[in-house]
Amino acid sequence: MALKTQIRSLRFARDLILSQRCEGMVPYTPDPKPEYTGKMPSQRLPRSTPEKEGMSDGALATLYREVAAEKGGNVHALLIARNGRVVSEGWFAPYRAGVWHVTHSLCKSFTGTAVGLAISEGYFGLEDRVADYFPEYCNLLTGRRTRSITVRHLLTMSSGISFNEMGQSLESDWLRGIFESEILFEPGDRFLYNSMNSYLLSALIKRTTGQGLVEFLTPRIFEPLGFGPVGWEKCPRGIEKGGWGMYLDPEDMLKFGQLYLQGGVWQTAQGERRLIPQEWVEQATRTQISGTEGEYSWHIWTDSSDGSFLMNGMFGQYVAVFPQYQVVAVMLSGSGNLFAESASYRSLRQGVADACAQGPDGHRAHMDLQRVLAGLEYTKPAPALRRRGLRRGVAAWLRRFHAENRLSDADTELEPFCACSWSFEPSRGGILPMILQVMDSNFSAGVRRLRLRREEDRLLMDWEEENAALCLPVGFDRWEDGRITLRGETFLTSAKAELRLNEDDVPVLKITICLPEHSSSRRLKLSLTETGNLLLRMDENPSLILAIEKVIGQEANTGGKNPLSDLLLGSGYARYRMERLIGPQLTGKPQRE
Repeated sequence: MALKTQIRSLRFARDLILSQRCEGMVPYTPDPKPEYTGKMPSQRLPRSTPEKEGMSDGALATLYREVAAEKGGNVHALLIARNGRVVSEGWFAPYRAGVWHVTHSLCKSFTGTAVGLAISEGYFGLEDRVADYFPEYCNLLTGRRTRSITVRHLLTMSSGISFNEMGQSLESDWLRGIFESEILFEPGDRFLYNSMNSYLLSALIKRTTGQGLVEFLTPRIFEPLGFGPVGWEKCPRGIEKGGWGMYLDPEDMLKFGQLYLQGGVWQTAQGERRLIPQEWVEQATRTQISGTEGEYSWHIWTDSSDGSFLMNGMFGQYVAVFPQYQVVAVMLSGSGNLFAESASYRSLRQGVADACAQGPDGHRAHMDLQRVLAGLEYTKPAPALRRRGLRRGVAAWLRRFHAENRLSDADTELEPFCACSWSFEPSRGGILPMILQVMDSNFSAGVRRLRLRREEDRLLMDWEEENAALCLPVGFDRWEDGRITLRGETFLTSAKAELRLNEDDVPVLKITICLPEHSSSRRLKLSLTETGNLLLRMDENPSLILAIEKVIGQEANTGGKNPLSDLLLGSGYARYRMERLIGPQLTGKPQRE
């Protein structure tokens, strides 16, 4: 990486762990993606049942229970299609159909597809040297390795480029950062996952076709498949990021996987149409290179043991294609895994195999699956297998009794929380999870004032940050939808509060704030101290530390020791400061009105 970027990275790390304003950052601009309108895809896949498609309802119900119970899995949605028909849709409340979701690195497969289409149309070749298309970034000092990087090297993550995702927050000209960076090894020698490979391919598409990725893919893929809204963040120079920053309706992700399962052919209103060259589909889903994270092809993860392939984004975004079963599955999450392998993905693979092997299993299993799908909730266990008899009836009565009395019992305990406003000293504890602040360079100066107001069966949370006064609706023991705007960027929210007693019988108000478009969620815990102050503890899913490992790069992924890893993720004071940054504990002083 260029020396100036390394220096800026170290300054950024210093300011981050000291909770200061970060120096050297590219000035923040509001997210360039269009605001989500709620428009559903214009074309949906046909619906069917597991029984009609030869699958076991019982095995699918077991699958949903397993992924819901997976500690840290934090699943948002799981959709499964067989033979081109959707057989189950699992939405973990408050995540729901009709809201687009971040793809993270899953969008790399769209970038790879755009490259395949551009090659088939003659814009450039697979073995073309990329530097030849950007002569303004090359000079007499440009190294041989840099000049030898080809399109194939970028597609297979084997270019050796060291300028990584961290540079996107520190440099306004990412192409210059790439061409001035160190090339860690001879291009093509080995696999090194780096999203800047995808960004360079996006820039190549725009340079050769005159169109950005969205404009280029719209008539070729998005319109024929009947996509709804597509959002894709851009770099400061107006080029789609290519390797991250894309937002899609989950069903559109499912259709994209189905297109690859069908060999690049799609049934349109005008009849069957080939959208992706057959040769490209065959090569893109066949292992081209391997690394410690797994087998990889042209921006698609592969598995040569069974021919399955995967479009994957960090924190558990999956489009999994199983040709041996004619199954496509989309699973979206806020989990802690960075790459393809995870306990949830292993459960998905096994569950699909079991459902196809066992076959249809009758009406009772079908009703059980429907009950599971209707009862899914974020971070909660799925409904258990229903048992017959007296015990079931007593349990149901007890649940109704507690549900009817929970709000009235909580009224008295809630009064002290809502009695006044609470003011806080400046901190980094903002309403957005820190991981989103870092990824978007949209940093908060922290909460300054908080007030809770009771409104019938919900709470209204007035939350003030620097230059932002927000009102967030919070359902009491249920999810309440809202919308907030921070520095010109709008976020959909869905929040739920629960009042419980801790181990010391002290009332604790727990508020979970999900951002349905994103993989991240924010958790707040509020309790009153003996001195009459408000203790506010904050946390988030997934962890910022995992994002730092991905963005900065671990030693195994960078091909060398990165000083930022020790500074941000080492032991001692720096580690302590990072933990406090992620999970701050703030004290609010009462402000009577």
